[in-house]
Amino acid sequence: MRVAAGTVVIFATGGALVDPELEKVIKGFLDIWDDIRTTKRSGVGDPLEVHGYASLTGPPKLSRELACRRGEAVRAWLTAMMTASGWPVPAIDVFGHAPTDVFGPAPLRNQRAIISATKPDDYRGTVSKPVAGTFPGLSARKRALVTTGGNLLDLAVAMLETETMDAHEYPDADNKPPGDAACFGIFKQNWGLIRTSGALSGLTAADWARGRQLNDDLRLDVDVRHASQARLGLDQWFAAHRWGSSGQAAFQAAASGSATAAQRGLLSDIAGYQGAVEWIGDQFVRDPALRTDDRKVFVRVPAV
Repeated sequence: MRVAAGTVVIFATGGALVDPELEKVIKGFLDIWDDIRTTKRSGVGDPLEVHGYASLTGPPKLSRELACRRGEAVRAWLTAMMTASGWPVPAIDVFGHAPTDVFGPAPLRNQRAIISATKPDDYRGTVSKPVAGTFPGLSARKRALVTTGGNLLDLAVAMLETETMDAHEYPDADNKPPGDAACFGIFKQNWGLIRTSGALSGLTAADWARGRQLNDDLRLDVDVRHASQARLGLDQWFAAHRWGSSGQAAFQAAASGSATAAQRGLLSDIAGYQGAVEWIGDQFVRDPALRTDDRKVFVRVPAV
């Protein structure tokens, strides 16, 4: 099953309730949707789709019904929030899917709905016009990333995180507080993940300024990212990269079936981010020229 990138809403086991934490996730989608609706388009918003899923743990018939209920619950909240804001409500189609484990081995990760635009050009796509955002020199940075050991996932993460795939384009430490939250390098890796990845050893949170090395040493930046992924595994790496130690704790709670409502909110955001990166990676596979030219591939995701 190939799943489109979109905003992910992860539900409690056996449930289809949109709790306050999940309301925040849906609002994050609507903030992007409204920005596009009011500033990027000549028309009103595109139709939306909500895809509902359930895990393999329950009886198939009941799980399929639960997947539909989850999709309908998200549609109801989308409609209510748009109406309360005085926005026009587009068509919102709901699709319920058969029980699945495609999103991961832990049942919780499959207990989701995904919101996406039916016509997603304004949310993600290839920028081809110079005035819209091609970047002279981007091809050289792509090539440099690959020649220093970067792979397609590295290209996708860097393209999502940085406008021009240059660590010097954003404020020092990404304007994050000193310590483990500070971010560095082309991937915006947080210091907590950098210092526990195994690529840099014997460091503490107080040594955070040493992360600036990654801004100037692309090979070190790549080595650190690869080391942290090897240490954690890909899915947990996404959790830690997106939300640091809180993301790791949420990932581990999901694996044990003990995630709180707040952690499900984090897991929803992490899953949406991971889906966005994977969608960009798919574009590199479908169009290999994107790996080396000046075009930019993007997906709109909420900032954290």
